[in-house]
Amino acid sequence: MIVPSKQKLFHGFCLVVSAAIIVYEYYRYKAQVPSTFLKNTRDQVSRDDDSFLSDWCRLQKSRVDWKGLLGNCRYKMAWKHRQMASINRTNADKSFISRWEIKPQGDFSRFYIQTVTSNGVLKRTGGDSWRVYIRQGPASLAPMVIDHDDGTYEVMFLALEPGNYSAQVYLDYTLCDGFRDPPQDWFINGNIHGYEQETWHSGRYK
Repeated sequence: MIVPSKQKLFHGFCLVVSAAIIVYEYYRYKAQVPSTFLKNTRDQVSRDDDSFLSDWCRLQKSRVDWKGLLGNCRYKMAWKHRQMASINRTNADKSFISRWEIKPQGDFSRFYIQTVTSNGVLKRTGGDSWRVYIRQGPASLAPMVIDHDDGTYEVMFLALEPGNYSAQVYLDYTLCDGFRDPPQDWFINGNIHGYEQETWHSGRYK
């Protein structure tokens, strides 16, 4: 079968145009995918940097913000405000870790302590003093404990090395007893070293 020359030219033109379109679409897609990926990566890095700087500023501020450290205990430091027999005292054995946010090394990680009373009631107020150690083998980290004044405490730390970490959590005081001012006659009754006092910290001081 003999094909006229005009049809040959038309078929050839169609093939060239089709090939050009395919090549164009291929390189356009190839160029767009890395661009979108890099843009998303830059956005994620920017958000991570903002989060790190925010946590770093919180850490530095907590070291000098004495009002924030006292929290709702600021106006409950008098000796007469003790509540030794209160049902609202925190029970360390019944309190639990309610949430974890563990990040890779070099980022701030955190977990949250939910406080519970001896009656098993979830607390909605702050005022506890928690002592926390984050350990990795013989090394240990000093985390920051933030009282959210709603019964939860945020423990934030910065792990610089990968590995397995353990947390040791101790309740030192509850109901603002960790910030309590001594009785007015404390230094009158005792000696210059603070001895010869009644057992005031257990509530039997007279």
